Amino acid sequence: MYQYLLLLDTEQERKFFKELYREHKNEMYYIALKILNNESDAEDMVHETFLTLTENLPKMMDNPPQKNWNYILTILKHKCYNLYKKKKWEIDDETELENMKDVFSEKLDDRMERLEKKELILKVIKGMK
Repeated sequence: MYQYLLLLDTEQERKFFKELYREHKNEMYYIALKILNNESDAEDMVHETFLTLTENLPKMMDNPPQKNWNYILTILKHKCYNLYKKKKWEIDDETELENMKDVFSEKLDDRMERLEKKELILKVIKGMK
């Protein structure tokens, strides 16, 4: 928490930030963990959310607590979903790469035979009532 406090200008901002941190850090972690299913990623997203909050803290200080919580929750969810999408793309890219390796390692005759069988099966299925 102390690294966040160093980013703040006034004692009033520091006090407000400490309250937000104590009040919401556990619940934020729980929500991030439910979205990402990874403890390390959840911790990272909570950290990134608090960094974002330090940039916008003066705007939040006059808001009611529920509005601040909604704002925090929105930031956290966006960060989690962005990370989730990024990791999904990385997994999809790895899967595609593995599939390409399989295609190139497969003999041409075996591949042609497999594709012909697939076409035949599809033709039979389409012809069924």
